[in-house]
Amino acid sequence: MAGSISQVFCSSKLYLGGLRLETSMSPASIPSSRQQLVMRRFWQIEDVSGSNYSVDEQKCEDFYQETVSRDPSGRYWLDNRLEKDEELKTQYHVFMDEYISLGHMVPALDDDENSSTSCYLPHHSVVRQSSTTTKVRVVFDGSAKTSTGHSLNDALLVGPVVQDDILDIHLSFRMVMIAVVADAEKMYRQVLVHRADRSLQKILWPPSSSGSVKAYELCTVTYGLAPSSYLATRTLLQLVEDHGSEFPKASKALRKNVYVDDFICGENTIKDAIQLRTELTEMLQKSGFRLRKWCSNSLPVLAGLPPEFLGTQSSVKFGPDESIKTFGISWEPEADVFKFDTSIVIDNQTPTKRSILSAIARLYDPLGIIAPVVVQPKILMQHLWLLALESQPNSFKCGTVDTNGKSCEEQTVVIHQIKLTLPSVQTREEQISVFEEI
Repeated sequence: MAGSISQVFCSSKLYLGGLRLETSMSPASIPSSRQQLVMRRFWQIEDVSGSNYSVDEQKCEDFYQETVSRDPSGRYWLDNRLEKDEELKTQYHVFMDEYISLGHMVPALDDDENSSTSCYLPHHSVVRQSSTTTKVRVVFDGSAKTSTGHSLNDALLVGPVVQDDILDIHLSFRMVMIAVVADAEKMYRQVLVHRADRSLQKILWPPSSSGSVKAYELCTVTYGLAPSSYLATRTLLQLVEDHGSEFPKASKALRKNVYVDDFICGENTIKDAIQLRTELTEMLQKSGFRLRKWCSNSLPVLAGLPPEFLGTQSSVKFGPDESIKTFGISWEPEADVFKFDTSIVIDNQTPTKRSILSAIARLYDPLGIIAPVVVQPKILMQHLWLLALESQPNSFKCGTVDTNGKSCEEQTVVIHQIKLTLPSVQTREEQISVFEEI
């Protein structure tokens, strides 16, 4: 019945970039949100069928059933995720143990939870299987509300963006013959926080050595706090102000060719590229920063680097179709081309607006190169919102073709693979090849 009610209020047109999307909604007949709520409740009262859980509500119910258990006294409790996943628990402890061993967090001197100058940050794991270094990272949540109703981030200044736009950096990167790429290892954690402010970066953690929960203070700029990006990137500029005259090539690169912790720059000769690499290394070492994942389209630039500092498999030869990520885009240094490899899969059984939006977000394209491909699922998403469907769009009209569930997914939503090869400037080629498989 809910579906037929939605179809009653239909008739509107949308013009977007010369395209016309038609629905069957009439603005004059669209009920207010209050009216919609009343009508929905009316039919829910009359509905004598089974469960009316939404997709998200059902997932929550399923999760509860999977995790709930009872202790010997009969009390119910929810299992800790780390206790369920032994591998994740191990990697979590490895990450935090390293934090302690590097001196990036120390036992808190004042464990008074009622102190007005203390703030405890929750933390959780983020798993990145594509990472070549740390696949499990621990993220601290500075946006979590405290007992005051405000979060730590609410009280902190964000700071301005002090680096160039990602598009400008990427384009200037391909205006030179020899590319040089690297990233700063643990960049945020190389900048210390004043001791007076560390009580605002407290956490609770049971170290592997004891197992009992202890209070710690984070000693460095912490990922998850509002000003962290500004503090880390502004520190790089301060390094230029303090030592720029000693390292002219590195100074220019730090000002114009860095985005957060990614260095993407180059020179027109191998000699100059090697000099750039040397200057960057020496200059950053003066403040405790260390560059790793070095890569170049010219192997002589990488000569002499230890294997653990390389972004490629070897400094002697490239692997077959070897590629690295630069600002989220794959770059093949041997062929010196960019490419897009994207795999998107949506649940065929219960496609939702959330799952469709998640799929669109995976089409990362900071340069707008594959915009003609990305715009189609975006138009579909806008069309779904115009239809004012529930969170699970089992039936809707797309363009002039009525589709349901999987058939709509096959036509417009799921792009299983997108590959684009874009020659860099020095190849002097004028052809751009786009390969799309649906």
